[in-house]
Amino acid sequence: MNAGLTKHVFTKSDWADVQNFNCGDRAFEQEVASWLKGADTLGTDSALNSINHSDKPCRVWLYKLDGVLVGFGSLAKTEWRWPGKNNDPKLPLTIVIWVGLQKEFQGQPLGPKEGRYSSQILDDLVAEAEQDAKTHPVLGLFVHKDNDKALKFYRDAGFSDELVQRLNKATGEIEYYKLFVILDDDALRELLASTKK
Repeated sequence: MNAGLTKHVFTKSDWADVQNFNCGDRAFEQEVASWLKGADTLGTDSALNSINHSDKPCRVWLYKLDGVLVGFGSLAKTEWRWPGKNNDPKLPLTIVIWVGLQKEFQGQPLGPKEGRYSSQILDDLVAEAEQDAKTHPVLGLFVHKDNDKALKFYRDAGFSDELVQRLNKATGEIEYYKLFVILDDDALRELLASTKK
């Protein structure tokens, strides 16, 4: 990472310091901030509960500039049916649970897109996921259908939506786009071949 961003592992001791995190006013933006700020009470979907999940713990990092919180990112391990129909084999992959950037840092710093804080955070999450690419050869994430800016950002970063998308059973429409990038082509081919035996 450049432009002065530093990375810190999120722990319970950071919880009070993230309570003013704000990445926007739209419902899907508030959902991101609420996850980071959520308490560790039973049944709450929050960063605190996710890092302590006994079966599938999540890793969360805070990204700061001169001690000021710029954004955060989180990864976990999961399985997706590949390419997504009900009878398709399950593929182990790494998933971006949430990633968010404070409002005042969105689009910053000015200059080339690859130098922006959002790109630096995503590049770091990809690098973290690549460490497990032999066993989890794909990095996936979900983006709300109305979040056009994020959809463009991830597609520009090389993520694809060429999987079977989940539809809302009530409306028959996509609510969250399922996006992915392949981290290791050979490992993916080997995993898929092993599921066909």
